[in-house]
Amino acid sequence: MLKVASRYIIVILVVSSILASTYGCFSAESYYNKGLVAYQNGDLDRAINSFTKAIDKDPVYVLAYLERGTAYADKGEIDNAFLDINKAIELSPNKPYAYYDKAVLYHREGDFTKAKEVYEQAIKIDPEFAIAYYGLGNIYEEEGDNVTALNYYNKSIDKDPEIANTYNHRALVFLAQLKYDQAIEDFTKAVELEPHYLVAYYNRGLTYLALEDYDTAIKDFTTLIGFDPQYVRAYYSRATVYELKGEIDKAANDYMSCLDFVPNDQHIIDKLIDMSNNGSVIAEKYLIDTGLVEKK
Repeated sequence: MLKVASRYIIVILVVSSILASTYGCFSAESYYNKGLVAYQNGDLDRAINSFTKAIDKDPVYVLAYLERGTAYADKGEIDNAFLDINKAIELSPNKPYAYYDKAVLYHREGDFTKAKEVYEQAIKIDPEFAIAYYGLGNIYEEEGDNVTALNYYNKSIDKDPEIANTYNHRALVFLAQLKYDQAIEDFTKAVELEPHYLVAYYNRGLTYLALEDYDTAIKDFTTLIGFDPQYVRAYYSRATVYELKGEIDKAANDYMSCLDFVPNDQHIIDKLIDMSNNGSVIAEKYLIDTGLVEKK
């Protein structure tokens, strides 16, 4: 009986879904969630359509305006993005996250002055809003003012010590200041918070490379490649480390992997030619097999 009942429940759920789709019975939240899924899958048009339906169902749905604004921005429809974000601010003038999204949009458009102003508005509304301090840190870092950037990153971490991006960017400031130990500590914290934070592994690997800790650098680049086998820079950087260690065949294999993704990169081809001229059989065979050089 339980199995029969379960089959009936499944049928009811399927029919209910069909009816909702056919007769427009989805709630605003359902359309919003569909929009999030579409956005995560890179289908911006479908995401915008779903967020629009959510707004049609609930004209004061602030999050739907913000997400649609983000999708518009990713499509390059900046005017529409600002319209949606401003509408969200109109509907919710005392919530800092709408101001944050507006500041991010100004930042993306290269208007650092307005971005700073709006980040400061978000902080004025909520002095504990850590991500706005992070945003300000980003701008000052891009402007080359690492002292001010570091100040804002420190404030962001003080307000919320669980934002991986802040540690990664503070580590970049430390790296620029040649404070390698502090940089490694922050990159490590970033990957502890987000174990698949690829760029933090890459940056930490580069830091170990700068310290000439080659084996640990290789470990980071290898971990990164395990997460994303198409991360070309990790192959290139690992190849560089292998070269420095004198492990030429391993370096050649990594350069060859790079050419799987950037087949016409003359710099990498020249690297392999140099290796071939210096006795790497693997490099020579690859160059001949791919027709990049003629057989001697």
